[in-house]
Amino acid sequence: MTDDVVAAAMRLADAIAAENAALAGFDLPAAIAAGAGKQRAAEAFEAALRTQTAPMEPSRRQRAETIGRRLALLATENRRLLERAITAQRRVMQIIARAGRRELAARTTRYGAYGAPIAAARPRPIAISARA
Repeated sequence: MTDDVVAAAMRLADAIAAENAALAGFDLPAAIAAGAGKQRAAEAFEAALRTQTAPMEPSRRQRAETIGRRLALLATENRRLLERAITAQRRVMQIIARAGRRELAARTTRYGAYGAPIAAARPRPIAISARA
């Protein structure tokens, strides 16, 4: 493993760690920004690996294994945190959709027994707060 590959792997690990920290705090704008950095770091790591042609020196094997374990642990945690964020966003969207359906239902015209429209009840106010 050359120094370029090691440096690229460390940048990728740091980028994943930054995204994980943002996701753990539900800081979605920071997570999105970190995700872009993670993508660039992953592309740089892939490019560095493609240029790696020489066999790994035994003296560098332990460092490569350490970096590999760190990347694997960070990637596993990243997946868990991304799934958690997706689930939370899905719940928020479902709440908004349900509120919208109720609002639409409240605005529809209803008819009484003799075909005359029934006075619509005043729609309840809806408040949505987004912290982004």
